[in-house]
Amino acid sequence: MLYILASDYNKKLHHHIASNGVHVQYIRTLEQLILNDNDTVIIDMSCHEYELTTLLADKIFRCICMGDNNQTNGNPIYISKYQPIEAICSAIFDRDHLVVTIIGEAVLFEQIMNTYPNCNFIDFSYNPNCDLSLIQILDKNETDLLKFYGSAKKKILYPITTIMDLLDPPIKFIKPMMDTLKKSRDTIVRIDKLKGPLDLMLLNFSDLIICVHEKTDNDHIRFDTSIKKIIGNKKMISLNVSTKAYEQFNLSDHMIWTKEA
Repeated sequence: MLYILASDYNKKLHHHIASNGVHVQYIRTLEQLILNDNDTVIIDMSCHEYELTTLLADKIFRCICMGDNNQTNGNPIYISKYQPIEAICSAIFDRDHLVVTIIGEAVLFEQIMNTYPNCNFIDFSYNPNCDLSLIQILDKNETDLLKFYGSAKKKILYPITTIMDLLDPPIKFIKPMMDTLKKSRDTIVRIDKLKGPLDLMLLNFSDLIICVHEKTDNDHIRFDTSIKKIIGNKKMISLNVSTKAYEQFNLSDHMIWTKEA
């Protein structure tokens, strides 16, 4: 479990971390908190010096100190507040940004967008009414693309806006776009249904695949089995919309993975 001890700075850090799909608990005090060896506590050095002394008495869990300098070896580790938030999160979680692909209905995709608004969101279903066309997207360089993405009305990119995009998607242009967006933050992709090479590229590009099914039957089982054969060792989650697992699904439970050595 990740805990953040309350302070003015940590309140802002908590908001950013939570909005990026991480399950984190904001706490006012360490009193009566029982910590385990897989827990992490983030403290603010400007106002938590006493708490740090208390935490250092028991080093079985991870302690992260937000302060003036970086010192990422040992426990506790020290992370400078005075750097981009993306660098701070990278230092805390030591992981690359992830691409999560959802196959199926749009409800879960939209729920995740409402819960984690600071992710990138891309829907590869056909949408001729999108206010961002693929040509406009591809005309932008890396910096402008991220600014342009932020101007979309619904904060969703719909790269497939013409019949030709649908029939012959320009995969060689879409992959660099995905690379650019992944550099900035976690990216959530939706595929309404599998149609061809573009979808295969997206599955291979993804770190996590979520298959959403309307019902449980043999077709559902065969579909999941086939997807697992395609994606190999990648993580996959299968959900049925009529189950509690779907209703209670929390993406943050699957987003904290450390980099492989």
